[in-house]
Amino acid sequence: HMAPLPKYRGVHPENWALINGEDWMGYTVHYLDSGIDTGDIIAQDRVPILPEDDILSLTYKISEAAPKILIEVINDIGVGHIVRNTQDESQATYYPPRKPSDGLIDWSMEDTDIQNLIRALTRPYPGAYTIISGYKLTVWRSRLVNGANTICEPGQIIELSSSGILVGTGSKPILLTDFIWDGGELPDDLIGETIGSE
Repeated sequence: HMAPLPKYRGVHPENWALINGEDWMGYTVHYLDSGIDTGDIIAQDRVPILPEDDILSLTYKISEAAPKILIEVINDIGVGHIVRNTQDESQATYYPPRKPSDGLIDWSMEDTDIQNLIRALTRPYPGAYTIISGYKLTVWRSRLVNGANTICEPGQIIELSSSGILVGTGSKPILLTDFIWDGGELPDDLIGETIGSE
């Protein structure tokens, strides 16, 4: 299981870890039982989550690292030595499946939370999104703007440039750098407009 059980039981654990702003993510070899990711733990390890990581790079990291402990477990089974640790239910967390509609950006959130949502849902997932002039804007990548002190409303478009779209949040503005708008090319007169769910 691509998570540090008993935390992050359920599906899409890597996405949830990024959304939650975790600094690392674990992976677990465990026994199967009648519950959802509740079986006894055989082995675990972890990888760091860096600020530049997204869902693709994190999944790749775990996929590269996990076979090592799996081979160790197989070797242990071969010599008749196998560890079996009961999961601590007091530490258990469960996360449900995500739907494409869960990717709607709430601009009242802090810039770091929006950044985490975007990097958790980028390709190959459906992407975080917002609505501009009735058309969907899917955001694949964004960048935090250090030292930005612009006063604006959450969801307000501050600037359109070759670098992207600068949008207000519940804290500091965030720069959307890779996106696609169903309405075609973004018009310049959007500056000052507030974007969101309609």
